[in-house]
Amino acid sequence: MLYLGLSNNLFFKVNMKYGDISNPILGLLIPIYFTVLVLLISANIKQAKLKEFLTHIGKNTIPIMYLHIVSNFVFHNISGEVPEPYLFLLIGIFVPLLLTFLLRRHELTRMLFLGNNSKGLLNKVVD
Repeated sequence: MLYLGLSNNLFFKVNMKYGDISNPILGLLIPIYFTVLVLLISANIKQAKLKEFLTHIGKNTIPIMYLHIVSNFVFHNISGEVPEPYLFLLIGIFVPLLLTFLLRRHELTRMLFLGNNSKGLLNKVVD
């Protein structure tokens, strides 16, 4: 199916806004196919060493979500060029992870920027 799509022998278009599905049979088969594919990939990742890395990324999704555009914007302003999609992805993930690592080193920055409220620090502020 992927080969047919890449070779332009299979045309499938879905427009959710207008409820337009070019081929109703493929509209049923493609979601089932990708669901099974995601389940198979997930089962294999569970046993691979990639699990720890993906778990770390999953625990840091909020900083990645808020900082990926900022990171790429700064890269664009410094270098003057728009990053390629793979570079955009790498900058958007690893720069926020690096910033998160640096901010977790101190209790105050953990509380202010990452939302990790420490009881000890809050008691010092209240007293």
